[in-house]
Amino acid sequence: MKKTGNKSVAWVILLVGWGIFILISFYTFYMLQEKRETIKQQMLFALQETVNQDFQIRLKQIYTASHNPSSAPKKVKSIQIKTKEGKETFTFKDSIEDNVAEQLAGQYALAQFCPIAPNDFNALYKKNLSKYSINGRTGIIYNYNGQKQYSNNDSTSFHSAAYTPVLPIDIKETANIQAWVDYDWKTLFNHIAPMALWGIIAYGVVMVGVSVSTFLERKKEKKEILVNEEDYIKIGGLLLRKDSKKLYIDGQECAIAAFDFDLLVLFAEAPGYFLTREDIKEEFWPKIDDATNNINAHISTLRAAIKDFPQYEITTEKGRGYSLTFPDASPIA
Repeated sequence: MKKTGNKSVAWVILLVGWGIFILISFYTFYMLQEKRETIKQQMLFALQETVNQDFQIRLKQIYTASHNPSSAPKKVKSIQIKTKEGKETFTFKDSIEDNVAEQLAGQYALAQFCPIAPNDFNALYKKNLSKYSINGRTGIIYNYNGQKQYSNNDSTSFHSAAYTPVLPIDIKETANIQAWVDYDWKTLFNHIAPMALWGIIAYGVVMVGVSVSTFLERKKEKKEILVNEEDYIKIGGLLLRKDSKKLYIDGQECAIAAFDFDLLVLFAEAPGYFLTREDIKEEFWPKIDDATNNINAHISTLRAAIKDFPQYEITTEKGRGYSLTFPDASPIA
């Protein structure tokens, strides 16, 4: 019954393998969700970088007379800029670095004289995203005094993509900007260790292959059992294939020697009553005067062949002989 035992072990290993795969898959899904949040953070970092770069580009187009620039940052309490109404001074609650003050105030002035161009801003944003290995369609929503402008006039993709928080950019918060990215799966996978991800995929492919192979083997075994009545004997869950001399017990193939198979057929063809030693001798050794040793040897090997299925048993009763017992059956007295 080694073959049957091996099949049972194979099924257990298969179930354990799928269990491990399911656990790994849940963990991977959890990691993917974490990586999505990481990507959103990186999108925000890229947006802040783009705001700073875009500001420097547009700043060259207007005149700022707030303070004399210096190489080393210094603290300022106020800043003066030119607006449509003329010069305007902004006083801060606490002193801040001059470059930060200049950008906050400058953004306010720039929004009037040289506002953000969403398409140009989006192109710069896309370039900054590449530093974080984020690829996909991008878009910008620029809001000034309640009027929204969309890069590429795309106001719909935002709803199905990942997006950043709204980022105020000027001193009076009259302007803000928001970015969205419809990134691809490659971007998400790149944020996970590639070797680990491919290992999980390979493991899944192997498990599918093993499962299909096991299923086909099982199907093949069942198909082998479906033969003509002339070719087999069936008693309960015990099936003997005469053509190939194969024994199946409860659907499992059982290893058995050819002679022991013939002996089992003799029992199976006359189930429910005893076979004497003389019956067995006349069937297999009719010309031998004393076949006791032969009978004892093959009764022992037959019992050994079906020992893993105690519900099927060759029993002995002194003075009467041997009988094959099986579930829901008993020898006739």
